[in-house]
Amino acid sequence: MPFKVDNFEPISNGDLRELWRMCPDPTLRRLILEVVRYRRVLDKAHAEALEIHYGLEADNRGKIVGAAKSLLARLQDEHIRLGSQGGIVVRLETDGQYAGGRCDRMIRR
Repeated sequence: MPFKVDNFEPISNGDLRELWRMCPDPTLRRLILEVVRYRRVLDKAHAEALEIHYGLEADNRGKIVGAAKSLLARLQDEHIRLGSQGGIVVRLETDGQYAGGRCDRMIRR
């Protein structure tokens, strides 16, 4: 089966640890660290999105604004960290469900 960016079996944390032990190559280890880092970033972003959701349910504007600012700051930090690569848009098959069907505005690769 050919690998595609939106259709593959994710690598487990155990697999990443095993790769780390087996392969001392610094480039591969940097890539492993990047995967682990982004998993943590996603986990924190998900928690902030849940706070927004709970704030909406409770009609708590302060909670919504605080969590939204935190989430936006986290995403902006990642965008800045990536530098010029942060501007590349990859269109995934699932983008439409998150963008309200506006995928036609994205760069198709």
